Amino acid sequence: MNEPVDTMTLHRALDTHATSETPVAAIEGRRKLPDSLLKAVGLDAETTLKATLWRTPLKASVTNPDPNFLGLFHHCVGGPVWTAEEPDIKAVAGSASLHDWREPQAWFSDDVVTFSHYYLSTMLLQDVAESMFGIDFKLDDLERFTNTHDKSMINLMNAANASVFGDDEIGGMALDGWALLFSETLLKRFSRFGDKPRLDKFGKLPPKSIRLTVDYIEDHLDQDLSLDVLARVAAMSPYHFSRRFKETVGMAPHSYVMYRRAHKAKNLLIESSLCLAQIAYDCGFASQSHMTTTVKKVLGITPARLRKEAGRLTS
Repeated sequence: MNEPVDTMTLHRALDTHATSETPVAAIEGRRKLPDSLLKAVGLDAETTLKATLWRTPLKASVTNPDPNFLGLFHHCVGGPVWTAEEPDIKAVAGSASLHDWREPQAWFSDDVVTFSHYYLSTMLLQDVAESMFGIDFKLDDLERFTNTHDKSMINLMNAANASVFGDDEIGGMALDGWALLFSETLLKRFSRFGDKPRLDKFGKLPPKSIRLTVDYIEDHLDQDLSLDVLARVAAMSPYHFSRRFKETVGMAPHSYVMYRRAHKAKNLLIESSLCLAQIAYDCGFASQSHMTTTVKKVLGITPARLRKEAGRLTS
C-alpha cells in the first residue's frame, strides 16, 4: 500500500468527480481529514464497492449512516480504536468492524491509525441475499460487529487491501467482484441466515450464454465493461453470473477481460505501428502503465520488449 506523492491532486480530483453515488462518509471524511487520505478508489465510478485508505491521528471522527452503502472498517496499523457507545470494545490492528447503519458513530484513538474503509452497495447485498437464500433481506438481519477477527472476513480484507490499494490500477469490474465477495462473506458469517440452506446451485453457463458473453466482451474490449452489463447479457444476476462464468471459463470475469485485453494488445503491438499509449487506449486499459503491468502478468513480457522482439523476428 503506497501513499500517493501528490495527495492534493487526489483531493481536487475527488471534489470534481464526486457524484450522488459517492458515499456520504467518504465525502465527509475527505473534507474533515483532507491531509489524511492516502488513496481513494471507485468514488467517481458506478461501482458496487468503493474504498478509501487513511492514515490519521484519529482523536475523534464520526461515521454517518448512508442508506445506499454499508460501511466496513479495517484497522491496518496503529493503536486501538473505540466508539463512544462501546468504549470498552477496542478495535485493534488486524481487526474489522461494521459501522452502524442506523445511527452516527463517534470513533476515538490515542494513536496514529492506518485504516481502510469499504463502502458496499446495500442494493447489491440485498440481491446477493435473494440469490443465496431466496429472502427479502434487510440490514437489520445483519449482526453489527467491532474488532472481529473472523478468519473469513480478515482474509478477505487483507486480499482486498492488496488488490484495491496496490500499485496496479483497478477497474470497476474488479471492484464489483470484490463487492460480491464482501456481500457473500457478510451474509454467511454475520447474518441471521448464515445457517440457512443455500439456493445458489452453481454450474457451467449454458452454451448460448457463454457465447453471447464472450462475443460481447470481444466487441467491447475498448470500453469500461461492468459485471452488471455482462450479467444482463447472460440473463442472470451478477452473483450467479460471476460464479458460473468462473466455473465455465476457469477464471473470474475480470481476469478473463484482462486476459483478452492483453492478447489484443499483443496483436496490435506486433501487427501495427501504433504508439503504446494508443494501443492501451484501444484495448481498454486505464493507462499505458496499466497495460504494461497486465501484459507482463499475462504474457510474461513487457509490451516494449514484445514489440522489439517481434520486429527483430520480422527483420
